Amino acid sequence: MLWAIASSVFVIYLYRKLNAENIPAPASVPTDTIEAELAALNAEIAALERKLGGAGSGSGKP
Repeated sequence: MLWAIASSVFVIYLYRKLNAENIPAPASVPTDTIEAELAALNAEIAALERKLGGAGSGSGKP
């Protein structure tokens, strides 16, 4: 039983190691693209807050 567990762990280790070498490095994203995505997400959050009646807007109104 111990040999089965040890061999399974070794196979999983080898699979991850070999698979990690084949994955290409992520390309760097320009800062302006990230800022545009954040602005779009903030706009969607604001629209959802308006749709929900201002719940979670932090205005302190009950």
